[in-house]
Amino acid sequence: MRLKILIILLALVILPWKSDAKEMFISDIIVSHDERNLLFYCTLEGLFDRETIGNIYKGVELSIVYEMELVRKREIWFNSSDITIQITRSVKYSPLKKEFLLYEKDLSSWKVTNKLSDAKRWLTEVEFIPIYDYKSLELAENYFITVGARLEGGGGGIFFPFNYLFFVGNNQFETERAFSDSFIIEETVEPEQKPLLQEDRR
Repeated sequence: MRLKILIILLALVILPWKSDAKEMFISDIIVSHDERNLLFYCTLEGLFDRETIGNIYKGVELSIVYEMELVRKREIWFNSSDITIQITRSVKYSPLKKEFLLYEKDLSSWKVTNKLSDAKRWLTEVEFIPIYDYKSLELAENYFITVGARLEGGGGGIFFPFNYLFFVGNNQFETERAFSDSFIIEETVEPEQKPLLQEDRR
């Protein structure tokens, strides 16, 4: 009985804080292509505040996990997922060297900078990464890309046991899924030309 009362009191204390929680969302979604791949671009809004920047400068590693899903749009049946891609962008500041290490999870891409603006851009801009071989997509089919992002580490002030009371878990914050405009792959008039990605205007 006492435990239940304690949990209720803790919930009442933390509820006002939750209303001021970080609100991240995806914007500026663009789908394009090069000679081979679908290319995807988006930006993450609402990530940086004074606390987040302060934690970075203290040396706390900050990571953003993006998950992109290519979906075939169905008129009658359920939409079908063709492929899911996940990338993890991380920033780690060295107070001694006064520089930021920017890297992806598998260290396939990394660089060092002394500018906070570069670190912000690295975490919040997904710049035309390849999603799929667009020539392998079905002609005249409708597709769209959905994306979500979550923050891992360094970005909030919820601590045990409040993170578990509100299912935040391990200091993670997550956006709602965002969706690109639907598009189709149309065959060009001249056979030697490549198929073109066209926005679905129906």
